[in-house]
Amino acid sequence: MSTDLSPEELLRELSERLGLRFQTQDWGILNSDPDRLEEFVHFYETADLAPTQRYELGALVLASANDALVKQDLDENRLQQLEAFIARNRASLQTHIDYWAGLARELEFPIAGVLKRLDQ
Repeated sequence: MSTDLSPEELLRELSERLGLRFQTQDWGILNSDPDRLEEFVHFYETADLAPTQRYELGALVLASANDALVKQDLDENRLQQLEAFIARNRASLQTHIDYWAGLARELEFPIAGVLKRLDQ
């Protein structure tokens, strides 16, 4: 990975590495995939990423987690794994945590409730 790339080029590279659509606006939300949540978490924690890529991937992880919660597709074990991931990476995810936790419609955005509970 080259750090000489622009943010757009870094996002394009990340998209290619994960086999996702390249889109500069709302990349994490548009590529959200609850079925790949664990894969995204693993990639976030193990891949060599530029800070821009890690930031974008954080958005993808939380959007995918929200979609999994909407689908009621996170059993207790998967939810605990998600919570542990958030705890381990809180500092780098804080901007995304603040965004999602601030959403008021928890039926549509159940990740907000999870994040608020973790913040207590």
